[in-house]
Order: sequence, then structure tokens, then C-alpha cells
Amino acid sequence: MHQLVQSIALMAALAAVCAGLWQDWALLTTLKKALLAYLGIFGLSGVMVLAIRLVPILEKPEPPLETAARSGPKDR
Repeated sequence: MHQLVQSIALMAALAAVCAGLWQDWALLTTLKKALLAYLGIFGLSGVMVLAIRLVPILEKPEPPLETAARSGPKDR
């Protein structure tokens, strides 16, 4: 999962660098925007991964089935 998050963040940084080259930004501006894109996507993806992993922990457990009632006829 970590490699997927890092790959997505690197793609965002690459998109920022490509936009900087296309729009003829200064080098420092391009690097700042690429760094912000990388850190922003990496942080948001990390939060989403934590949320996905916490869902099973926070779910309400199902009540146990009553097997004694279904096992057979009761003695009267």
C-alpha cells in the first residue's frame, strides 16, 4: 500500500513539473509546487489508508447466533 501511495504522489509531483515547464514558471516556483503536490497527495493518501484500515476496527460486532434454540426440540 505504501508503494501505491508513493507512486501516486510522485505522479502528482511530475504533473506539477510538467505544468511548470509548459507554462514557463521559474525554477524555484516549479520546485515549490512539485514539493507541495507530492506532500499534499502523500498526506491525503496516508489519511485515506488509515481510514480504510480503521473501518473494520470501528464496526459494531454482530451478535452471536443462538445455536441452542436451533439445535433441536426442547424438553418440556
